[in-house]
Amino acid sequence: MQHTEPQVERWDAIEQYFVCISECSLHDGECVTQCVEVLKTRQTDSG
Repeated sequence: MQHTEPQVERWDAIEQYFVCISECSLHDGECVTQCVEVLKTRQTDSG
């Protein structure tokens, strides 16, 4: 199955989100929230 550019960008954003939250403390809600905001911004920018 061939992936289109927007699909690849979406998966890249999701992968970066998981990397981001894995670097957060379990009790640091602000860090996780910041990761979510970055993900939402990337998905909005990419279409």
